[in-house]
Amino acid sequence: MDPGTSRYANVFLLDLEAAQVLARFSLVHGPYETAFSADGQWARVDDIVLRQRDGERATVTVAAAEHSETCPSIGVQPAHTD
Repeated sequence: MDPGTSRYANVFLLDLEAAQVLARFSLVHGPYETAFSADGQWARVDDIVLRQRDGERATVTVAAAEHSETCPSIGVQPAHTD
């Protein structure tokens, strides 16, 4: 990149079974956080919420109501690297 050019990341929402790209967009300095709704309908990348079946962006109302699925800690200690 040329000096002064902002770093960015390309984000893709994929349908692996159909081998299709459902959505593609760029983010400046990220992505930092990704989450999926527990019902499997929505994917969130930073502040962008997408419908998983077709990649359409959610309305502000849907995005505000989106509840992320959380995963419990597996309780494993990190390996020593000495």
